Amino acid sequence: MRVIHLTNKMSNLADGVVNVVVDLSTAQAAAGDDVVVASTGGDYEPLLRERGVRTARVDFTDRGPRGLWRARRRLRRLIEEFRPEVIHSHTMTPALLVSTLRTRGALTVGTVHSGHQRESRLLGVCDVVVCVSGAVERSMAESALCRGKTTVVYSGVVGTPRRSGPVVTPKLQGRSVVAVGSLKRIKGTDVLLRAFAKVAAELPDAHLYFVGNVDEEELLRPFRSEQWFGRVHLEGFHPDPTGYLLAADVFVQASRREALGLAILEALHAGIPVIGSDSEGIPEALQHGLLGDLFPSEDDVALAGLLLSRLSEPRDRTDASESGGRRDFSVARMAADYDGVYRRALSRRSSTPAS
Repeated sequence: MRVIHLTNKMSNLADGVVNVVVDLSTAQAAAGDDVVVASTGGDYEPLLRERGVRTARVDFTDRGPRGLWRARRRLRRLIEEFRPEVIHSHTMTPALLVSTLRTRGALTVGTVHSGHQRESRLLGVCDVVVCVSGAVERSMAESALCRGKTTVVYSGVVGTPRRSGPVVTPKLQGRSVVAVGSLKRIKGTDVLLRAFAKVAAELPDAHLYFVGNVDEEELLRPFRSEQWFGRVHLEGFHPDPTGYLLAADVFVQASRREALGLAILEALHAGIPVIGSDSEGIPEALQHGLLGDLFPSEDDVALAGLLLSRLSEPRDRTDASESGGRRDFSVARMAADYDGVYRRALSRRSSTPAS
């Protein structure tokens, strides 16, 4: 099958959309598909080419009139030359541009990676709208543009080619809690800090590690003068946070909004106990409490209680990705599910009589 993936960038900057595109496109190429990824480029392009994925440069980030005209012209040329059977958009701008072009009968697919952005509903211009969780699908179904087009494909992380090098495991202090991702309100950074304040008062050897960029410094200011803040470690962005997941005692995803949470899946695969808010797709990632603890979103008291409980237990490492025969963590499974989505939609199209 000939497939084009369209996205903004191919840079290793802890971007969940980029990670899924890399994993999906390389798995499809390994399965024998002819795959192109079109973006502004980035440091993942050599990996794509090494794995048999062709790359093309189309800048979808310049949304001025001239930038959109250039992107549309380049995209039209790419479609004419490659003649894809599937055009798969992972962000809004390429999906809208594709909708203005003659696609030569190609199936258009859009994946909604983040349901809380209202513009995500514009992906409904595609023939098929793939949602990364049931929570996202329910949100998209509210849009008339998406209604009747949605399906769910859970993302996978196990077997990713992005994690092929040796893992560097840092030495963490005391009983350690780790959170992976940007520090900002939507990620619940302030909720986790309030909860850790309560934990720190009970456990003098508790430490909190944030692995990600500080996007909203104002969330940290109310806490910086507290004595316990000396046990909060701002580690910054790491291209591969696996070492922190292997070294820490508990992983927390305190997000107010989270479509699914690739970091949760990676933490489960690492075997670290996971605590997550009950926001959007997180309960699905944790199989509604079977694979980890859930707390009401924004409830720092409940989160503190779960942290105290987990940090007081003996350390037990189990790869939760193998629990109960679950396959949802596998990149190969994700790719197979997308292949099924493509083929079912193409089959329906070929069996529908022309009007």
